[in-house]
Order: sequence, then structure tokens, then C-alpha cells
Amino acid sequence: MGVVPGRRPVLVAMAVGVLAVLAMAQQDQDDVVGVYQPRDPCPQVETIVQQIVADEVRQNPQITAGFLRVFFHDCFTGGCDASILLDGEWNAPPNRGSVQPRVRELVNVIRDRVNRVCGDKAVSCADILALATRDSVVAAKGPRVPISRGRFDSLTFGTNGDIPSPFDSIAKLRQTFGKFKLDKAADLVALSGGHTVGKTRFCGGVVRPDFKANCNAKGSHDLDVITPVVFDNQYFVGLNRSLGVFPTDQKLLTDDAETRNLVIAFARDQNEFFKQWTTSFKKLSDVNWVSQKTGEIRRDCARTNSGRLGSIIQDAADQ
Repeated sequence: MGVVPGRRPVLVAMAVGVLAVLAMAQQDQDDVVGVYQPRDPCPQVETIVQQIVADEVRQNPQITAGFLRVFFHDCFTGGCDASILLDGEWNAPPNRGSVQPRVRELVNVIRDRVNRVCGDKAVSCADILALATRDSVVAAKGPRVPISRGRFDSLTFGTNGDIPSPFDSIAKLRQTFGKFKLDKAADLVALSGGHTVGKTRFCGGVVRPDFKANCNAKGSHDLDVITPVVFDNQYFVGLNRSLGVFPTDQKLLTDDAETRNLVIAFARDQNEFFKQWTTSFKKLSDVNWVSQKTGEIRRDCARTNSGRLGSIIQDAADQ
């Protein structure tokens, strides 16, 4: 049978389109692991999270930094298990007064929407927090990182012993990150690039006298003084101009040859930063998951299903 003139390109285009859809479907399937296999109990969750977070970022661009801080603190306190959303950890140092309340509110907004669409046993708060953090970066013009799902929520809150200090040495930071298998200098430098968005109210940790004076006068200071609400490589450009806000920021350039070379490379090429951010953030998101045997899927992300465990313990400690 002959081929109708002009038909072959159409058929080729259709075939390419089908292959693209299949590839996307395979990617989505690859991102669903653990107890969720072989059937995804809530394929709608990615769209739900993306839409809610994108709307929030348009109105409140600081929420990207808020999500990054909460997620980082959660993963560095025993694992990415949403323990930080429980009152006992949320209200403990160094989180008390430094995390944005809107982050926890928005996670529960997403939680309620997911419960209505997929039921209250389909997606954990830990997965929601991971997806929302990723999507807040995307909404701020950063790269989209593939996030695996299948975490469970912790039954209690953790301690904050592994949260880095802005006064740590680079050697100490590398040791701390290494505890969570973020053992390459590139992991430390790329994840420090999260400071390309957000503000600090910890004026005592600000290095430059002019920045410190501005922070004291205004009550806060941008961590990236060039493009403070855009997720890009300008944080690294600033470090090369001695515009680092915290001691640990500037030490990446001055105190370690390996981290210095990475700062220079990321300042020169945003694509290199985004590539390493994708690798390192994925590794961070996979830190110490809670299993079905030792966790649960919370109906309300601020408390365990058996009751307000975090609040009960914290209230007792406050008395």
C-alpha cells in the first residue's frame, strides 16, 4: 500500500508524542516507591501541590525560603519524616521564632485537599512537605527535582542536635552533612545555594558591618542581596564579591579549596549549580525515611493520629 504524500511526517510526530507521554508516565511511576507500588493511591497529588504552592509563591515569594528551611531542618532532625510539623519540634530551638508559620498552615491546606480527593490514607505529610518544597523552588524559577513518594510520618518529634550553626567551620559542616550521606563538597555548596532566597532575622550572625547595621535597623536582611526572591546562582556571584551574609556563607569561598572552586564554578554557570542542586536535593529528600511499621499517615500534619503528642510533651515541659 502506498504512503499518502505528507502523511509520514504526521505519523512520525504522533509516534514521538506517544513516546514522550510514555516516558513521562514512566518517570512518574519511578517516583512512586515503597508501599505505594505497584499502584499509586493518589496520582493527583503532584498537581494539587503544584497549583497550591505556585499560587502562594505569587502572593508571598518568601514562602520558598520558608519551605526550604522547614524541610532542611526536618531532614536533619532524624530524617525527612514531617516530625518538624509536630508542636514539640516546631516550637523548640532553633525552630521557634525562625520558621514561617505559613509553611505549616499551607501543608495542612494541601493535606485537606488531598484527603478530599484521595482519602486520608493515601499521601503522608512527609511526602507533601517534600513535594511542596520542591515546587516552591520551581515557582521561584529554580529547577524541578524528581521526588520519590512513599514516606511515612513520624510518631514523635526529634531533637535539633544536627542543625548547622552559621558559625561552624567548613570542616564541621562537611562532617554534619556527611552524617546524612551528603558527603561530597558539592552537596554542601549546592544546598548552601538555598540561601539564594530568603531573609535572616539573626542579625548577630551577619558578617559585614554595613549588612549588620541594616539588619539591626530593619529587623532582617536578605541572604542574597542581588536577587533575593529568585532561585538562581546570584548567591554565588555575591560570595565572589564578599557579599555573603553569614560566616558560613563566605567561608565556602575562603576556607576550603574544594568548596571555593565550586563557588566559583556555580557563579560562572547557573546550569552547573542547577544540575548539582538537583542531585543534592534529591539526596537530601531521601534521608532516613520512616517506614510503615514505625510511622503513620497523619490526618492532620500538626499532630499524630492518636492525639497531640508533641503538644502534650511540650506543655508538660513548659509547666
